Amino acid sequence: MHEISLAENIIQLIECAARRDKFSVVRTVFIDIGTHSCVSPDALAFCFESVAKGGMAENARLEISTTPGDEMRVRELEVI
Repeated sequence: MHEISLAENIIQLIECAARRDKFSVVRTVFIDIGTHSCVSPDALAFCFESVAKGGMAENARLEISTTPGDEMRVRELEVI
């Protein structure tokens, strides 16, 4: 299951953005997942919940949109 490493990478992106933009809590993570990306949205959501525990994204909600293509990207963060 490569979704666990993707979830860990998302957390790293969030932490980097938090240092840069000086926020401490993430409420929502908006992600686009391409239909040909071989990423399971359900598995990613499950893994994200596990790796986010204890961090600034612990209670964050994932908003996953399916897009054409084979890419996955973090589109936006809702933070406080």
